[in-house]
Amino acid sequence: MLLSFPRAVRVAAMLFLASAGAGSSALAQGAAGTLVNLSTRIRVPGGDTPAIVGCAVSGTGQRTLLIRAVGPGLAPFGVTGTLGDPRLTVYDSNQRIIATNDNWDAGGAGSTLASAGAGVGAFGLTAGSRDAAALVTVPAGSYSIHVAGADAGGGVALIELYAVGTDGPRLVNLSVRGFAGTGADTLTVGFAGRGTPRTLLMRAVGPTLAAFGVSGTLADPQVRLFDSAQRTAGENRDWGRSGDPVGLAAATTAVGAFALAAGSTDAAMTALLNAGSYTVEVADERGGTGEALVEVYDVTAGDPYVSNRTSLLANWGISAAAPAGPVVLTHAPMAPADLAEILPMGLMIFEHVTPTDHLYFWGQNRNAAPGTYSVFAPADGVITTIQHRVSLQGSDLSAREFNDYRLTFEHSGTFFSYYDLLDNVDPAIVAQIPGGIPRGGNVRVRVPVRGGQRVGGVGGKSLDFAVVDTQRPDRGFNNPDFYLAEPWKVFTVDAFEAFAPAVRAQLLAVAPRTAAPRGGKIGYDLPGRLVGNWFREGTGGYSGNNNPRGYWVGHLSIAYHFIDAGTIIVSIGDYPGRGSAQFSVKGNAPLPETVTRATGPVKYELGALNRIDGPRPLDGIPPTIFGTVLLEVLEGERLRMEVFPNRTAAQVTGFTAAAAIYER
Repeated sequence: MLLSFPRAVRVAAMLFLASAGAGSSALAQGAAGTLVNLSTRIRVPGGDTPAIVGCAVSGTGQRTLLIRAVGPGLAPFGVTGTLGDPRLTVYDSNQRIIATNDNWDAGGAGSTLASAGAGVGAFGLTAGSRDAAALVTVPAGSYSIHVAGADAGGGVALIELYAVGTDGPRLVNLSVRGFAGTGADTLTVGFAGRGTPRTLLMRAVGPTLAAFGVSGTLADPQVRLFDSAQRTAGENRDWGRSGDPVGLAAATTAVGAFALAAGSTDAAMTALLNAGSYTVEVADERGGTGEALVEVYDVTAGDPYVSNRTSLLANWGISAAAPAGPVVLTHAPMAPADLAEILPMGLMIFEHVTPTDHLYFWGQNRNAAPGTYSVFAPADGVITTIQHRVSLQGSDLSAREFNDYRLTFEHSGTFFSYYDLLDNVDPAIVAQIPGGIPRGGNVRVRVPVRGGQRVGGVGGKSLDFAVVDTQRPDRGFNNPDFYLAEPWKVFTVDAFEAFAPAVRAQLLAVAPRTAAPRGGKIGYDLPGRLVGNWFREGTGGYSGNNNPRGYWVGHLSIAYHFIDAGTIIVSIGDYPGRGSAQFSVKGNAPLPETVTRATGPVKYELGALNRIDGPRPLDGIPPTIFGTVLLEVLEGERLRMEVFPNRTAAQVTGFTAAAAIYER
């Protein structure tokens, strides 16, 4: 698809991208979750001053890049004042020239460049034009592209960078340094990504450039992000005073970018973006002009858990300098004599469509009055957040009055635990919180506690408890960024294993799950296999994009019962006529970990469950079939799914137009 330059300023600098319908181009087939293109319409100053574009690639092997500097080739799109004779030079990180080009089809290279351009969906260059282009094959590293007039002239140029093919290192950073003006000279950068959603860090740097000897910098940059439909997808100015400065600083460190000066008016933001094309627009908040650096970083490149870790530490942590490492939990959350049973993680029930991420501690009396049983700090640490809940927002239970508390504990800089559904918080803790705990709100605190200290109480409902270790991610999540709404999920570990042996033995005595891990399992994803969690395409993963019907509506899980670990459970967020619902599978086959793309469509006849939160979910159930679900694993961690209520497998002949696509 060719996005041309209409007269409007923003659209005038949009990307030229591959045809979405082509399907066969290398760009369309880009590796899952990766940046594939950068383009910027920029004014080249003239003389010896070039426009500069940078990129970084990471991984093993080599990556082929198509780089183009288009000046005369913009005339058919109505662009005036173009750079008459662009020349591009490519440097490695040691400032060695690795490629240069003046006229793109000189010396017999035109056919190769034209073929590469067609392969990534770039618009064609006219034979004999003075546009510049080069193909370079490079290992992992940092590279910069300088574009200037071969005749020392200036003018408007389009600089493009395409990742060619699907193999080799991935693009992980794209940047443009240039003049940010107003109106038609607004500094605008486009980029594209393919595959699964990625968390990106975008920065517009002006004042901090002065530390690198750059003069005439943009004084007060504002960064705005637009999707391909020109809808605003995010914006920021004054990075340290708006948004999430702690999270931005952590993301900056994670990608290896230079730090922004404290108190500077540079702009920065992070966003979880689906595949597609985007535009970053940078202008001065007060209408000024000057030099600016626009950067786009793939935060998740190299470490798929970094976004979750960054978000978690920013919200639960006290200090980035806190000692790291696991901690032995020394005290049971409730007195062992008060405990009737401890249910493991992994329950799928009602709106909990995907496996739950915490244990359930039940007292002896499920009709006990609120606060009957004391709850204790499991180890020394610091309470960092307290939330009071009066309703479950986004839930069919939102009208019911709640009075629940959630506490998070930092035991080390990387090791946390939390309680949820407390009836109350101990007065000795509340007394240390200026202003108390806001009703229906969330407050960051710093309240030291000792292991075994009473922190609150619970009555005739379960106490939720989990242990979170950011150094030990659960490898059972194919795309951790889909869980950024609850970033602790991907770091949740078997809580029983965290306790001292004597305490662990007391707790396991009332734990009905006998399969390993005894604390349950939540991450079932296996690449290319049916088993695990899926999310309806375009719904933002676990968050559900704040669907007013409930965040879980687009969820789907094909996993195993949390206690009876051999029983397949099909958990559907939007079963026709029932909403969220869980089912057994007639015949308990085929096992979902054996179903691949090569298997083709499979049918599961959906049966009843006796008591899904009990240890024997299939005992005594009638042979009723509620319907059939048809499932087909597709390429690229995608899944086709359709539910046929009140039909047996024999009555289902294939997918219809009602089939939905899921991803992960």
